[in-house]
Amino acid sequence: MFASMVHAIWRSNWPTNWNFDLEGASADLSNETYHGTGPASEPEVAALRRLLTEPTVDHHGALYDLEGAILEPKPSKAVDVYMGGESPRALGVIAEHGDAYVMHGDPPEVIADRVRRISELREQAGKPPLRFGVSGYVIVRDTEAEAQAELDRVLDVRSSREAYASYQ
Repeated sequence: MFASMVHAIWRSNWPTNWNFDLEGASADLSNETYHGTGPASEPEVAALRRLLTEPTVDHHGALYDLEGAILEPKPSKAVDVYMGGESPRALGVIAEHGDAYVMHGDPPEVIADRVRRISELREQAGKPPLRFGVSGYVIVRDTEAEAQAELDRVLDVRSSREAYASYQ
């Protein structure tokens, strides 16, 4: 029940490339994996936190209503919320609601700048420091040119009109 409830609340509405390929999420409102009306659904993150910590939760949102919702047993220790995203809105939501910030494998100077920016936002929000993580990918091809072509393909948000329109 808990996993189902968390999945229904959390959906797959990540801030970066929201609606890009709908892998693991749906644009259909009636589908249980509906990704929400927009990226970085702050109300969903807040409702999830409340379910994990408060005795009962009332929440009335655009997509669901919780009236006296109870989640028991509560976790024995706080559940960390890992979040990712790069847009100014996403960074604000992460600074306010996240415990850890996870980034894609960018060059070290890009990662350092993001860590600096979100750390400043987190401090302004009066929250403790975030933990950080970086994912990395390996592209293996026969030649450097083939590897670079694959990297260009993976990073091309213009390959899909919907992806490019949602990229922040």
